[in-house]
Amino acid sequence: ICTLLAFNSSFTKLVLIWQNSNTYGHGFLILPISLWLIDRNKHELAQINSKPSLIALFAVGLTSLFWFVGVLSYVNVIEQFALFSLFVVLAWAFYGWKILSAIKFPLIFLYFSIPVGDFLIPYLQFITADISVFLIEMLGIPVFRDGMYIQIPNGNFLVAEACSGIRFLISTITMGVLYSYLSFNKLYKQILFVFLCCVVAIVGNGLRAFLMILIGHLSDMKAAVGFDHLVYGWVFFS
Repeated sequence: ICTLLAFNSSFTKLVLIWQNSNTYGHGFLILPISLWLIDRNKHELAQINSKPSLIALFAVGLTSLFWFVGVLSYVNVIEQFALFSLFVVLAWAFYGWKILSAIKFPLIFLYFSIPVGDFLIPYLQFITADISVFLIEMLGIPVFRDGMYIQIPNGNFLVAEACSGIRFLISTITMGVLYSYLSFNKLYKQILFVFLCCVVAIVGNGLRAFLMILIGHLSDMKAAVGFDHLVYGWVFFS
């Protein structure tokens, strides 16, 4: 509670981003999930002797300075990264290294609340366009591409930022990390599963864009161009 009050401005800014962004709205769920992960291991945690760490106080001060630099420089990522790092170093300071080690994943999972990933949008747009054009050519449909614009005989399509698949990618990675932690014990299996989540999200979005273009082509641009564009998109994603 004291941390929330002391860093109220940063939390308020973060909540506004979650509230106004469809890409990062999952941030509201991260803290409850982390608390649930800690609670499910409460019996094991009760058997660990907690011992406050004086060394961790130095880390608290350093992290607070890091947060202050982020605020002064108006770099939200630095500010928010330091903000969630405070939870880690405060847990270390109050409960000691053994407790921190036991709850490391729930604390690390908090970082998925940070709204970062927009820098990937241009790259994802190109990948989506590449996959779409490749599959269209495989079907023998004449296609011309100019950057993010894709033209077929029946009409034109634009791979916009909303079509990049960034929302699907971030949410899939978040769920994949959580699922791999709960389902697999070996690190290589967890890493492999998260990697496959990334592949499925990126390739799946390319298939979605291709199918939208194909439906438009087969229906002579009477379908998948208006509101049903969103409906078909959700169906393909599901």
